[in-house]
Amino acid sequence: MTNEPKTTGTPRWHKSKDPHTPGAFLKVGRKQIGRVLYSDFTRNYSCFVGQPSTERWLGCADSIDTAKIKVSKAAEADAKREAQVFPAHFDLRPMNCSVQDLEQRAPGLPAMILSREFVTRTIESALLRIPLPAAVLSYDNAAQRLVVRSGGSTLAAFQEFMRQGSEARLLGVEFALPDGWAGATFAELPGRAKTRIRETPLRLYTVPPTVSDALVVSLSRRMNGSLAGETA
Repeated sequence: MTNEPKTTGTPRWHKSKDPHTPGAFLKVGRKQIGRVLYSDFTRNYSCFVGQPSTERWLGCADSIDTAKIKVSKAAEADAKREAQVFPAHFDLRPMNCSVQDLEQRAPGLPAMILSREFVTRTIESALLRIPLPAAVLSYDNAAQRLVVRSGGSTLAAFQEFMRQGSEARLLGVEFALPDGWAGATFAELPGRAKTRIRETPLRLYTVPPTVSDALVVSLSRRMNGSLAGETA
């Protein structure tokens, strides 16, 4: 048995039983997460959110109903932020894979609608050995294969450019490519260029399928250089 207050369930308001402190308490189970208190001096309700030891003041309200709404919204926002706090320990493993191994290691990549510019930049990066964005995958037990959780567009660009009969061409919009490369399809590229693309190392990582989508997104942003937060 534990003496910790019960913290599961729907937040509910409870009227104060102390006649000297009229107001109400917002609780989840037995855990207090907010309160409103009437002040005879100011003739309004003070609003607080959080547990008693860490609560913060939200201001005042003219009525108890308005005060309850203010506190409830603040408590809901706090709960959402807490839900986004990820565990410090997770199983993120690098996966040794080149472009030519992709179909074998992660078959059945979904087709995507990609711009010609995006495909060109991806292939240019491979030809010039510019590091590619990282992708995150998980093993799908039902499908019995790896599935892409994040970063699939980079992998799909290789798939689109290299598939048999593809009409995707290198545009040469940012780099002065060697003669015979700009404007070429994969089939039209010289052999050394094809080999260079096939041997391009991919930045792939695997996580267990139980890892949340929100954590996968956060990991991908960090690995790909966006550390400015969720709005980046």
